Amino acid sequence: MVTSAFAIDPPITLKAGIRDDKPVHLPLSGLNLTLTGSGADDCIRAIILDLLTQADAHRAHIIIPARDAEHWFGPTIAALADHLPELLLVATFDEAIGYLEEQLVSRRGLL
Repeated sequence: MVTSAFAIDPPITLKAGIRDDKPVHLPLSGLNLTLTGSGADDCIRAIILDLLTQADAHRAHIIIPARDAEHWFGPTIAALADHLPELLLVATFDEAIGYLEEQLVSRRGLL
């Protein structure tokens, strides 16, 4: 639908993987998630990719330390990130937190 591409409603669920040949969706509201074990990296990739597919029209913004992104997606992720405005690679986790704080302050001012 063309009109859905212009909606700014944020995603409410994300696809975290597949179980019994069916997608597993998690609600984003209040989501706190810790992933461990042999399938953790695959699950992280699935979550990030699902968020990127829902991120158009400013619905989501993914901020990842570059080192982690390279671990999950390979060294070409930096070049790909240049073409995905919804994906921001930063040097450190602290830089990601700093970016979020800046966004909070500037968006609060806009409201």
